[in-house]
Amino acid sequence: MMPLIIKSLPFLQQWYTNKHHTGQAPPSGDNSGKMTRSEAMAILGLSGSPNKDAIIEAHRKLVQKVHPDRGGSEFLTTQLNQARDTLLS
Repeated sequence: MMPLIIKSLPFLQQWYTNKHHTGQAPPSGDNSGKMTRSEAMAILGLSGSPNKDAIIEAHRKLVQKVHPDRGGSEFLTTQLNQARDTLLS
């Protein structure tokens, strides 16, 4: 599962940069700050139409590897949590 995290890093960095460091105000009516379903699927390494259990399992496995309490990244944990919440809403 670790290779999935490593593969996701460039995507996560690009997503973060686009969302937070553009230096421009978001267009009005934009849902900036909200993750899209396709972004969430990519972050969790899911495809197709995953059910609730698959989403929770993918999130759990990834968070265990990147959680700050285990020397991981707060940023990655936040992105994983947001991805899970996006797909479960």
